[in-house]
Amino acid sequence: MSLTHSAIEQRAPLMLWCSSHTTLAAEEIPMFLEAGYRVVPLLTDFWTFEYKPEIDSQICDAWKSSVDLPADIVNRLQAIRFCANMGQNELSTDEIDLLNEHVDAIYVTVLPNLAMKLSNVFKGTVMFRPFGHGHLNTYTRIAEHLGGNLAAFGKRNNYMWVPILSTLSEPEDQRLCANANHLGAFVTPGRLGSCRWSVEQSQPYVVETIPRIQKQTYYMDIYKQYREDYRDLPVKILGGNPVAGGALNDPAIVGFLDDETYFRTAAEARVSIYHGMSRFHVHYHPIEFMAVGVPVLFHQDSAFAAEGMHFGMTRTDLEDAGMYCSVAQANDMARAALADAQVAQAWSVKQRFFLDEVFNRKKVLDQARWIKRRIAQQRPWTEKQFDTHIEDATSAPQATVPVLVGTESTTKTKRPLTHRVYREFKRVIHRTRGRYVAKNSA
Repeated sequence: MSLTHSAIEQRAPLMLWCSSHTTLAAEEIPMFLEAGYRVVPLLTDFWTFEYKPEIDSQICDAWKSSVDLPADIVNRLQAIRFCANMGQNELSTDEIDLLNEHVDAIYVTVLPNLAMKLSNVFKGTVMFRPFGHGHLNTYTRIAEHLGGNLAAFGKRNNYMWVPILSTLSEPEDQRLCANANHLGAFVTPGRLGSCRWSVEQSQPYVVETIPRIQKQTYYMDIYKQYREDYRDLPVKILGGNPVAGGALNDPAIVGFLDDETYFRTAAEARVSIYHGMSRFHVHYHPIEFMAVGVPVLFHQDSAFAAEGMHFGMTRTDLEDAGMYCSVAQANDMARAALADAQVAQAWSVKQRFFLDEVFNRKKVLDQARWIKRRIAQQRPWTEKQFDTHIEDATSAPQATVPVLVGTESTTKTKRPLTHRVYREFKRVIHRTRGRYVAKNSA
């Protein structure tokens, strides 16, 4: 039975959102829901990549009201072990059929080989969402190490590179960066509690977040370097760690805090010094700190500096907003702020640019809505006769990194002509149904 025009209008794409990043889930799943998607999360454990249903309830259970599928179908979708064995396991025929029948887009982080494999068997859109590895690795090397064959990958019309930073394509094989659409990081202020930074309430200490210090060598190395670099400053280190770091016996490590206490502790600091020094990776906590108003000092090689310049800031602008070039300079800047809160306030005011232009939820929401139209092109959800009229994405001009809503870019190309396609859709429906719904005209 063919769909009516009204049914087609109301059909929202179903996204299977697959990641182990809980902060990303808390921010992005509500955003995709607001953008008009139906979302089924497959939120996995950080260590095992196995689906954890209890995480859905703790982080993002609002998705349940968006999905109009029987519970057994949802359970079967969430039972697919996409990420097990680092995404190298083959999907069964039944699993592939289940995906193709009910899912319109599959969102994947961390494992490019998994995204490549899905694009071969899935009829909808595969969105690979990289959020960076710093200088430690590239997604190209990860894909090759885990069995992804870039030579055979070619140009996949249903594959989309959706980076969180505009820089992430720079070190990659460009075949992996096909059909690029930038979705920046963002934070929702309501998630951060009610505490906000102020000159009057700020206390003379430096705050930073370094989680899992004793569980990952990566974070242990960051911790050791940070304590060495800022050993003479009053520092509070937040994150999921035991009090004093357990055997580390470091009073600077605050220990695990509930969300309200965590953001209050951050908001009461005079300043933060962000440890990141890579243009190819950014953590969420400095963006959260900025959203609360905490002045964040950031390195000239960090993603903050790279994204700021990409969005139009000059080096002078960045320096005025808290950029430092060396550990010695960061120490001097922090001491000045500890002595005079007005110094810190000047950085806090300048850093509004990052929230307004770089890490802006409204821009990401607009871009997610445009990606939804691309997904509709991939799966038009209507009669076979209409398929010949829909814009063929292989011939449509594709966007290069970055596509930035409302922002000029030197690499910008024209988007597919979605409005013209939509008008053609209207015309065909009018001809085949003998009626036209004027209130929904493009």
